[in-house]
Amino acid sequence: ECCRQKLSWQNVNLCASSFNPSGAVGSGQWYVDWELRKCVKDCVVGGTSCGGLKDNWDVGHATAETCCAMISWVPRDQCHT
Repeated sequence: ECCRQKLSWQNVNLCASSFNPSGAVGSGQWYVDWELRKCVKDCVVGGTSCGGLKDNWDVGHATAETCCAMISWVPRDQCHT
């Protein structure tokens, strides 16, 4: 909430993960970052393919391939980080 209301110019995932008040580490699932138009992992920023913590409405996927199916217009070799 704070990131959306008070820091709206920042990417919400980056903002939330930088504060990380709950100590959340993420699920490790893949989800679509619609701003990047790429699939990224649900985790605290810093790891390989990490896109920050996903929002509750983001659909999680077990693999990058199933996530990439959600953005089928993006070439497979460019659909994930």
